[in-house]
Amino acid sequence: MKSGELGKELQLHAERKAEIDGRNPHFSSVTNHGNQLIKTDHYASEEIKGMIQELAQTQAAPAGPDKAELADAWLASKEAFLTNEDLGDSLYSVEALLKNQDRFEGLMEQQVEPVQEVTTLGCQLETHQHYAEGEIKERQAAVEDRYARLVKSSKARRQKLGDSNKYQLFLRNIYEVSSWITEKLQIALDETYRDPTNLQAKIQKHQAFEAEVMANRNRVDAVNDMGQELTEEHHYQSDDITRRMKEVETSWEALIAASGEKRDKLKDAYEALQFNRILDDLLVWIDDVEHQLESEDHGKDLSSVKNLLKKHQLLEVDIHTHEEKVNDVEEAAQAFKEAKHFMNKELQARAKEVGDRYASLHEPASIRKDNLNEALAMYQFYRDVEDELSWIHDKKPIAESTDLGNSLTSVQNLMKKHQALEAEIVAHEPLIERVAHAAKKMVIGKHFASDDIERRLDELHTELQQLKEVSSMRRAKLQDALESQKFYTEVNEAEAWIKEKLPALTSPDLGKDEDSVGVLQKKLDALERDIENYENNIKELAALSKSLIDKGNLNAVNIKKQQETLEAKYKELKILTVERHKKLVETSRMFEFYRECEEVSAWIVDMVVIAGSEEYGQDLEHVEVSHRMGRTWNMLRLVTVGAGPGTR
Repeated sequence: MKSGELGKELQLHAERKAEIDGRNPHFSSVTNHGNQLIKTDHYASEEIKGMIQELAQTQAAPAGPDKAELADAWLASKEAFLTNEDLGDSLYSVEALLKNQDRFEGLMEQQVEPVQEVTTLGCQLETHQHYAEGEIKERQAAVEDRYARLVKSSKARRQKLGDSNKYQLFLRNIYEVSSWITEKLQIALDETYRDPTNLQAKIQKHQAFEAEVMANRNRVDAVNDMGQELTEEHHYQSDDITRRMKEVETSWEALIAASGEKRDKLKDAYEALQFNRILDDLLVWIDDVEHQLESEDHGKDLSSVKNLLKKHQLLEVDIHTHEEKVNDVEEAAQAFKEAKHFMNKELQARAKEVGDRYASLHEPASIRKDNLNEALAMYQFYRDVEDELSWIHDKKPIAESTDLGNSLTSVQNLMKKHQALEAEIVAHEPLIERVAHAAKKMVIGKHFASDDIERRLDELHTELQQLKEVSSMRRAKLQDALESQKFYTEVNEAEAWIKEKLPALTSPDLGKDEDSVGVLQKKLDALERDIENYENNIKELAALSKSLIDKGNLNAVNIKKQQETLEAKYKELKILTVERHKKLVETSRMFEFYRECEEVSAWIVDMVVIAGSEEYGQDLEHVEVSHRMGRTWNMLRLVTVGAGPGTR
């Protein structure tokens, strides 16, 4: 039956049912009234029961065939719906089919009335022992059996739609997981590690990526669990589900492998980046070292070349220190080669470049060291020559000094200083010889400044020779001055000695009496002996002066003059001695005369007394004495008279 016809039948059935239902209250009222009569034991109760039963059969009999046909039509329409094999090809379509199924089942529950009416009517007719009870039961059983099959088919379709929904949900989930894995696999398979830009950030990003991948493992597990559950439930798409699960697992393993490989590549790339940075640093360092070794600056003086040599020594230490780094680079390059690093060729080439350039540093380093040592030797020689020349120039004015002293002490002091200068010159000669030896060694070694070195060495020898010459000349002059001053000192001592003797010879004191004159004569005799003895000193000075004059002493004229002056003073001293001797002799005679005169005067007085005495003696002896005194007096008188009045 077509759906249009079914609709009309249902409409007609509804109209009839409405009419029947409209009469039901009347039927019920009649039935209720009859039942009340039966309950009151109406005399016609049996007849009333029969009439009520007949009324019921009459009421149900016309609807029986119609209700069964209506139920069949309704069941046919529902069966037609369930014959649809479309289970949907997407989650959306399955959900739409499920909604249709829900509506279908809802309508079944709402529109099950035709079937229920058939069942109800059958029960009623059975209760009233309807004449068509057998046929009605058969139709009722057929309708109920068909309805049961319909319900079973509906449940089966719901089950299939549920399975389809699970399958589509599985497909959606597995598609999402597969799409996510594919997306992540593309990220894992990219070769961004070949670009060293922001490599550290890329490593951190990949670490986050791996964490994200592992965090999403539960999605894969959930899909697998879902698929496993469906296959265990013997889902109608079990084979497809199993295949798709294997594909997802394979994709997942590929993602994990690609992610791990990318992690390793990023690690290798980072190691290569670090390695390249080390190589870059080494190449920059080598460039700087090569620039320093190519420098033509060998210093301008001793201080600057020493600084350059210190820098070069530090540079050599730095070169030696970097040997370990270069060895580490070569070992790392070999490790990259053994590990089959994806940048192996590039890293090998750069490592070889660093090794070759490092090895090429040793020869120029040695050459520059030799050049700096030669420059050091040259500037050290220049400094030593300058120091020695400065020392010579400092000593030369001393050696050329015209100060020869003005006394023996000053000359002796000057001589001591000059002897110290000569000792210093002698002590300095080995130093100058060492300088000369170093210079000759450089010249023999064909030093680049050999000509200038020889010129400066000649200048040093010339200056030293001049210093020695002027020193020798000054020594000779000081020796002359010393001898002169010694002579002058002895002359001065002699003159002082003469001067010391002069007061005794020129003194106006010639004595006050005969005794004092005798004392002065004794002193003069002693002085005469000293003067006579001192003549040897005068002769020695004369011999010394002659010797100095004969040797050409620079003070020869003055020495001669001094000697002549001394001899003149000595001669004068001797003259003064003779004159004083004469004066003292005369003075002595005078005082002797005075004494004799006084004695004579006293005797005369005595004689006058005796001569005028009236005593002629008391005995012979006394007379003889008086006689002798008289004779003496006469003789004295004769002498006095004979001498004259002017004689004393």
